[in-house]
Parts: sequence; C-alpha cells; structure tokens
Amino acid sequence: MFAKRMAAILCKGLPANNLGDGLYAWMHYLVNQGRLPGGKYSGRLNDYLYRLKVDGTLLDPMYQFVCDKEYAKYYIGAVVGRQLTLKTFRVLRNDDDVDSLRLDHFPCVVKPSHLSGQVQFCYENDKSLDRDLMKGWLRKNLYRISRPQDYKYLTPKILVEEFFSEGGLSVPNDYKIFCFGGSPAFIQVDADRFTCHTRNFYDTSWKRMPLTLMYPSREEDDPRPGQLERMLEIAARLSAPFPFIRVDLYASSKAIKVGELASIPESAGGRIEPPSGEYVLGRYAPGSDANTRRAPA
Repeated sequence: MFAKRMAAILCKGLPANNLGDGLYAWMHYLVNQGRLPGGKYSGRLNDYLYRLKVDGTLLDPMYQFVCDKEYAKYYIGAVVGRQLTLKTFRVLRNDDDVDSLRLDHFPCVVKPSHLSGQVQFCYENDKSLDRDLMKGWLRKNLYRISRPQDYKYLTPKILVEEFFSEGGLSVPNDYKIFCFGGSPAFIQVDADRFTCHTRNFYDTSWKRMPLTLMYPSREEDDPRPGQLERMLEIAARLSAPFPFIRVDLYASSKAIKVGELASIPESAGGRIEPPSGEYVLGRYAPGSDANTRRAPA
C-alpha cells in the first residue's frame, strides 16, 4: 500500500509527456506485478499490455475516440448497429447540468464518460443521486492520476443511460472478450461486481480456464451464453482495427448490448494467478512465443 501511495505522489511530479508517462507506467508495473516488465513477445499477457501502454499505440486517434464512452457508442453503432448500444438519455457537461438533472427513466445508470469504474444506479427516483460526487467526476482527469494515454485528451462528461439486465433490476454479468487483431481469444466473466466481485475465465469454446485476475473465481461454471457465437462475432468486428482491445458485453436471453471498449485492462497491473496463467493468456498475443516453450508452473 505504501508503494502505491508513493507511486501516486510521484505521478503528480512527473512531466505530462511520453517520458513521464513511461516512468510512471514502469513504476506502476513494478509495484503491482512485483517484477520488471518483460519484452512485448515474452509470452506473458501483462508484458504485452505494458508494451502497448508505453509504445505510443494508445495515442492513435481510434483508441482515443473509443475510449470516450459517449463517442464509443457512435463507433459501435456504425460497425455493428445502434441497437447494440446502450441508449443515452442525457449528457451532462457542467455543474449546472448536474444540478438541473431530473430523471424520468428508471432504472438507469449514471457514469462519467472519461473515467473508469465510476457509476451510480438509480432504480426509482433521482433523490438517491450523489450530485456532489458527480461534480467531482467532472473535475477528475484520469490521465493526471494514472497516465493512461488514451484518456489524455478526453473532455469530462457524465452519461445517463439505460439500465440493461435480464430481470430489469439486478446488475448483469459482464462478458469481457479479449481480442487480438480482430480475433476473440478468451472471455472474462465478472459477476456481483458491486457486492462480492468474482471472475471466471473461458476460452471461446466456453471451456473453463483455471486462473484468476485480481478477483477470486467462482467454484461453479457460468452457463454458456445462448448467444455466444453472436457475441464473438460482434467482438471480432469491433476489434478489427486494433492490435488489442477488450470488448465488454451484456447479454440476456433475448438481447446483447455492448457496454464499452477497453484498451489496457487493469492498466497492465492486474496480477494473474497462478503465474503460469500469464502464459496461458499471453499465448494469444501476436508474435508471442508462449506456444513454443513450456510455461513455468
């Protein structure tokens, strides 16, 4: 914890340029992974993600565009159809917009378009909204906090959008499909994200992968989604322009929605257990030699 606090303090003093970004990324990796980053083609997933993070890839305008959760919907709609996007009810751009907000669609989700992991759910009325928190979102700059270059030029905004789930009230499972060069490789399933967060991993045939990433796995397997093939097709089309991207989907028995696109999951800081799991996932990265040598136990 002390090392993470020190890294955050140092981040504020580093120049806002490629050199400063690279130094912070190196410290972040060392603190979170407990080792120095390896080469891009080491066969370990986080090494590959780290190299994408520091080699300028994220400054590509396509990454910048889809990183903004508002603009990502335009990209998703253009590629796979607007029916797969979550409907946006309002876009809030300043404090006055926050103060004047009166919700008329329930349940709904309120989240910043320029941050990661921040969200409020409104089920019955807008009295539960934390408007001070929302104003705080508008003043946050994720790039200045942790240096993800795809967030560097984003304009602070807050989206009010539809709530999508099978039953209409419960938070849905999140199917996160990791894609390399337009090819879906494996799927992370997050459940109970706001209570007792767990993660399971599967290959594209829905075979369980025995590993964990930051959160514990569940003993039981998740049911294979009835629309798995369609979900993989959507992910393939959306990921085609990118060397790597994660396509996050929600799926019910009748519909599929694309939540967002993520460039560097966990900012390459998520530790995979057991250590051999780095190679299990990393073998899908382009140019990886993980298939040609034995992964350590």
